[in-house]
Amino acid sequence: MARSYSVPNIPVNFADDEDLKEYLAGPESVSSFQRPEIVVPSEGGNNSGANCLVVDLQPGAFSVMHQTVSIDFSICVIGTIVHELDSGERVTLKAGDHIVQRGTNHRWINASKTEPARFVAVTIPSLPLEIGGKVLEEVHIPDQSGYQPKL
Repeated sequence: MARSYSVPNIPVNFADDEDLKEYLAGPESVSSFQRPEIVVPSEGGNNSGANCLVVDLQPGAFSVMHQTVSIDFSICVIGTIVHELDSGERVTLKAGDHIVQRGTNHRWINASKTEPARFVAVTIPSLPLEIGGKVLEEVHIPDQSGYQPKL
């Protein structure tokens, strides 16, 4: 996963290249393939930004089940990718298809055993949301079960 670009505020401040200065001051460069720093809202939700992420999945690869506190616009640009919810519901995306992710628990799966896949995601933080007495939070669940997706 590489963070292609991010801005800390919407609307973006182009004056004096403020958006570039803030991006370049961040901990990761455009070529970084570590877990990206995601721009999140400040206390009260007054400071929110957007992130553009490029995610490559090797043949047969899959992400951990995870939930983010954001709305994500994801577009498959190479290959075939399966978006799987924790309920087991699946949507298959081919190059050119897109999905809107709204804070649910999900994983990404490259549906091919031989070809790589890529999607581009734009994420925008959401305000805190309470569901069943619990505030939505970012969660990444390491799989201990030996999960293998059905391709």
